[in-house]
Amino acid sequence: MIPSSAQLRACAQNRKNLLANYEDEILIIPGNFLRQKNSDVHYLFRQDSDFNYLCAYPEADSILVLDTANQSFTLFVPPKDPLKELWDGPRHGIEGAKDLFEADQAYSHKDLAKQLPHLIGNRKVLYHLPHFLSPLLDELNILLETYSESMSKEGLRTQIHDLRIIKNDFDLDCMRKSAQVSSMAHKHLMQSASKYSNESQLDAEFRYFCAMNGQPDMAYPPIVAAGANATCLHYILNDQPYKDSDCILVDGGSSYLNYAADITRVFPAKGKFSPAAKELYQATLRVQKQVFAKINTESSLFELNSLTQELSCQELCDLGIIKASFEEAMEKKLFRTYVPHGVSHHLGLDVHDVSDSSFSYRNTGKVSQLKSGMVVTIEPGIYIPKNDQTVDPYWRGIGIRIEDDIHVLENSYENLTASCPKEIDEIEELQS
Repeated sequence: MIPSSAQLRACAQNRKNLLANYEDEILIIPGNFLRQKNSDVHYLFRQDSDFNYLCAYPEADSILVLDTANQSFTLFVPPKDPLKELWDGPRHGIEGAKDLFEADQAYSHKDLAKQLPHLIGNRKVLYHLPHFLSPLLDELNILLETYSESMSKEGLRTQIHDLRIIKNDFDLDCMRKSAQVSSMAHKHLMQSASKYSNESQLDAEFRYFCAMNGQPDMAYPPIVAAGANATCLHYILNDQPYKDSDCILVDGGSSYLNYAADITRVFPAKGKFSPAAKELYQATLRVQKQVFAKINTESSLFELNSLTQELSCQELCDLGIIKASFEEAMEKKLFRTYVPHGVSHHLGLDVHDVSDSSFSYRNTGKVSQLKSGMVVTIEPGIYIPKNDQTVDPYWRGIGIRIEDDIHVLENSYENLTASCPKEIDEIEELQS
């Protein structure tokens, strides 16, 4: 894929922002590598997100080297190879890395041992430690141990994630596009469900719709869960038949230039919500709307999650699913059986984005303050296990999750997925 001028400008600015944090270090960020699926078949390649953020180069087995002293940008890439290109398709090669992707220098990754020592120059190296192994990474490790003054695998990923957590204009443009197509795909499934009878057919229809609208890459494997399957949070079998009386939970999103959408909707397989599903759906939607009202830069994800738990607990008590008082249910955390996950996570190049950022909930806990430019999900969910004997059978086996993608602004927010139907009347009308 040839990068657009907008993507090249965004990557160049991202590199500049990263380099501003350093003075005389060498930064090394490996791209992703092919993973073997079976025999001589590989999984579909997807570039590493941190590499992708800094450089649009799309091929496997590539390494990015940044020199913070002279601000230079070097790529090691797969060389042109007529035989391999005959089988696997064209490569950009060394000249393409410079001409199309604006590298100051580019070399074959086969020349890593020859060229990298000159680039390092016995200086300090900060190395982005990937979550995988490959022969090229083994060679890289040996070279760094031999030729660098010192080598650190700590801190560089956090610096990159601290940049990624605040979305720039290019990030947001891509995320609006993935959100738009994904929203359309969910609406299409609501209209299509009555024609089919198996989760697998809806899974295929979702993927097909996204592909036909220019976004064939899923941000994550879709969840298509009918009936009680919706009470399994990451259900991915997507192969069970469903009845006309079932509700179907679909958690799915496409990606645009690797930027993810993440949407969950629940709709009846045919016609109308059952009375129990309708009540539980309305309760979950009320919770989401009240959480939306608290989104601003004065709030934190911790506070939004605590609010979601309180609101959900009150709804469960009001519905009689929890038979204790609200105060007792909160004190004993009785709601956790039915509200087992948090309300939010960051979203971007990864569907669960920037896990190593110093601003992320994982690293800051209660201090996870929202900042203008962040994109997060808001996804309250209530799930009633089908075998929960403490609950009236009326409620058992219903799972409801409603998830939207939210761009945080100073005193408000932009709902990137606002066009995806979620009001009951609107959903039921699509099936009439």
